[in-house]
Amino acid sequence: VVTYVRGVVLFKASRLEEATECAAACGAVFASSGDSARYVYAQMLEASVRYWRGDYAGARDTYRTLLAIADNNGDELLAARLASNIANCDLHLGNPGDAEPAFARALTVFVLLGLSTEAARARWSLARALLISRRFAEVIPLLRASKAECESLGLVNDAARVTLDLVLALLETNKSLGEVQALCRDLIRTFRGAGM
Repeated sequence: VVTYVRGVVLFKASRLEEATECAAACGAVFASSGDSARYVYAQMLEASVRYWRGDYAGARDTYRTLLAIADNNGDELLAARLASNIANCDLHLGNPGDAEPAFARALTVFVLLGLSTEAARARWSLARALLISRRFAEVIPLLRASKAECESLGLVNDAARVTLDLVLALLETNKSLGEVQALCRDLIRTFRGAGM
């Protein structure tokens, strides 16, 4: 367990090679001792390293394997988080159509469990899949709602990132240029307030 925690700390510190070594070492121990729950988390750490290195296909493959385990164990929350991770990989791989049902699955579970922050991020991610698919008429109202939701939850950074997506969608439609200007002014204030 200590090796796993060390790996997580190293991952958060962007020491990815060392994090991978820790994940592999503890994953082997967990697998040999039959501790499937901890084995899944060790594998998730390895997949997260792949994701941050830009190996989205490799990360997605590992997340898919782990999703099958989570489904088999009846762990809905873990399965929802893995589905969201898979969907994010699909977005990076240019497969927004594959990402949509996975984000929808995650969103359903997060809402049922009352996880407001995770639900807000899943709604935004689902909107991003539509944005990447260039479905601007559908995505603009969703992004507006997502921005308001993030703001109401105090998710300042997320709200700012949603705003960037909204600005992009509005610019693509050549509509609401006044709104775009107002949103950009608000973003500048937000970024300055955060010391950026």
